[in-house]
Amino acid sequence: MRYFPIHSLRHTFASRLIQNGATLLYVMNAMGHHSAAFTLQVYGHLQPTGNRSEVDKLDKAVLSGPGRTRDGPTDAVAELKAR
Repeated sequence: MRYFPIHSLRHTFASRLIQNGATLLYVMNAMGHHSAAFTLQVYGHLQPTGNRSEVDKLDKAVLSGPGRTRDGPTDAVAELKAR
């Protein structure tokens, strides 16, 4: 068996937790990190859908907000954009 550092096992453990839906706070506690910011810095990139749901909420709010209809912007909004 080739050399496999213990740190790689820790990283794999944390990565698998995140990829299977564990929160960064849970991972922070499981790994014994001193702060959630550190855990986010190291493993935040592994949350492919973590930010996507927030972006989707923002898109939904913007697309259905004032000055919009189901078919797109109202005439007033379209007129402002045309200027």
